Amino acid sequence: MVKFIMNDLYYIKKAYEQAKIAYSKNEVPIGAILVIDNKIISRAYNLVKCKNNVLYHAELLALTKAFKKLDSYRLHSATLYITVEPCLMCLGAILNAKIKRIVFGVLEPKTGSIVSNKFNTNKSNIEYDFGFLENDIKQLLQDFFIPKR
Repeated sequence: MVKFIMNDLYYIKKAYEQAKIAYSKNEVPIGAILVIDNKIISRAYNLVKCKNNVLYHAELLALTKAFKKLDSYRLHSATLYITVEPCLMCLGAILNAKIKRIVFGVLEPKTGSIVSNKFNTNKSNIEYDFGFLENDIKQLLQDFFIPKR
């Protein structure tokens, strides 16, 4: 983990806003914001159900938008803010894009691939931090999942 950076809370709140949009569309409420030099380059939320495609995770959509906007498949100086710890599929894309840093709100004990399932990030040179806006994000996830169970 790295030290808290002042803007982290601001950007994780922006990712949380994206998660709330996903929630309003009956999608798993996960949002992502990609930032370079304190500028939001892209934002996205889960669209798996709407698009009937398991690849439409917030992280992958935010990356895809950034690739197009920047005309590059490498995002060396980027920080990706995500409401929930990324899964292995998303982490693979993040690593291949050479993202510098990941910041996420809550751990995902079932599918999370950075802390929860102990992916060795030391070998990948990616910085990460987590634990931002935890209560709000957990509440949104509970509000989504509890009625479905």
